[in-house]
Amino acid sequence: GEGEGEGEGEGEGEGEGEPPPPPGSCRTTDGDCEGGASCKRPFTPNCGGAPPPQECLSDLECDFGSHCEQSNCGALFCVPDCNDTDNLCPDNGTQCRLDGECRLPTGTNDDDCRDGARVCDPADASGDEQGCALVPCAADASCDGVEVCVEAFCAVELGTCQLPAP
Repeated sequence: GEGEGEGEGEGEGEGEGEPPPPPGSCRTTDGDCEGGASCKRPFTPNCGGAPPPQECLSDLECDFGSHCEQSNCGALFCVPDCNDTDNLCPDNGTQCRLDGECRLPTGTNDDDCRDGARVCDPADASGDEQGCALVPCAADASCDGVEVCVEAFCAVELGTCQLPAP
């Protein structure tokens, strides 16, 4: 391995006293990832460099009975509306809303927030569609001792160093 051992000891001071993450795991891109990889939080898709396909820009461009939905990396597709009788929502806790979209129900408390490290705060603009917001942190200690601090926000587990998808 070329370049191994370089950069040791740099960037210390942040999150002092925490053991270094195992290889391939990370708290920060700068501190833990090498070779152009970036630190991805748990449950974060690794999006590629090619622009995502966009089959539609609004529901009007989809056939009757379907709507335009954005996938993880910004791709847009026409997908069939769900309805309560056929229950077309995937088995991932989502529910069919009146507009035909499968969405996670709005959280009412922190336990409803799916990745375990979010807090229920519908007023927070950074929150997801459930009203669950990330918790900012400077070190593991500011994450209740249950979670770890990954890329300045609490997470249920360490992130992973990932090269950009092609």
